[in-house]
Amino acid sequence: MKNEHYVPQAYLRLFAPENDDRISRYSLVEKHGGGDYYHPKDYYPIQKAASATGFADELFENPQTTDAEEDMRNALKSLDSGDSLSESELIWISEFLLFQRDRTPRSKMFHQTMGTLNEALGGQNYDWEDVVHHDSKHAFENLMMMGWRVIENHTELPFFTSDFPVVWWRDVHPDRDPNTMDFFERVEIYCPIGPNHLLMLLDPATFDIEPLHGDGDIPRIEVSERTEIWKFNLLQGLTSFREVFAPVEYGDLLRVMIEKMCDAFPNKEYVRGPHAEMDEIEKAREIAVKVPTPSEQRWYREKGKEIILDQQKSANAMWGFNHCIDTVEELRFDTPKRGYWEQYRR
Repeated sequence: MKNEHYVPQAYLRLFAPENDDRISRYSLVEKHGGGDYYHPKDYYPIQKAASATGFADELFENPQTTDAEEDMRNALKSLDSGDSLSESELIWISEFLLFQRDRTPRSKMFHQTMGTLNEALGGQNYDWEDVVHHDSKHAFENLMMMGWRVIENHTELPFFTSDFPVVWWRDVHPDRDPNTMDFFERVEIYCPIGPNHLLMLLDPATFDIEPLHGDGDIPRIEVSERTEIWKFNLLQGLTSFREVFAPVEYGDLLRVMIEKMCDAFPNKEYVRGPHAEMDEIEKAREIAVKVPTPSEQRWYREKGKEIILDQQKSANAMWGFNHCIDTVEELRFDTPKRGYWEQYRR
């Protein structure tokens, strides 16, 4: 089976030196024989980053996907360079934002679990692969109604990224009935596109920002405060699955970021998540939503339950966190506008 990348190598090369496919990498979960976490790697091959053997039955390792990833990367490079974007480049970036959200291990596990649950309840099953293709193909129209900004980093601290690079943020607890909210209501999207730039999308009903509506000239915001860049980087650390990345020779700062975040929560699993192989996490989630066999019940009591609890801690950490990014909060309305999204759904 192939080693399949759930973050495109083409995207991670935006953080690498020219003609050198290496970046800094720190694992949130890998430990050596002595029980301590491995030190970060300052020159880690992109070929090995954010990948797993047989992750998607070669869905992402074929010529068509590779060509699409290169088109997405070239569009992001144009945005990074400050060029005015063509309509096709806006489409590629929009598809990347949704495609990358859905192709991750976290998304795969969620949709597999929902499929198992639906099937157990007698409903119609659906495949994670269908979700990936459906959402990425319907990205452009919805994201054009968001407000777009490029954050220019004018500090010596680079933007970091992770194995979950497109952060979808919403300051509403998931217990709120999703049927009362539009899909994009109160949504914030953050995607680093290199050491010096980050793409930010905000809901115009919640923030004082105009919708893009296909305009290829994306306004830019200069940030000169190192603390602000740290706040953006913390989102990558908090939402990552099990790896964070940075330009070469910044590995130790990746480690410091994760360790400091761990200190801010009751225990490290709130940030690092479950320390288990991916297939064990998938197994625990599947058993948790079906009628298990006796052997599955034993395994779940011995190991699976702890995996699920650690995953829940990781989810709770995101909902208990306030990013306090001044650049964002200065744009927030005191009271969100009513009816913005409804006008586009009629």
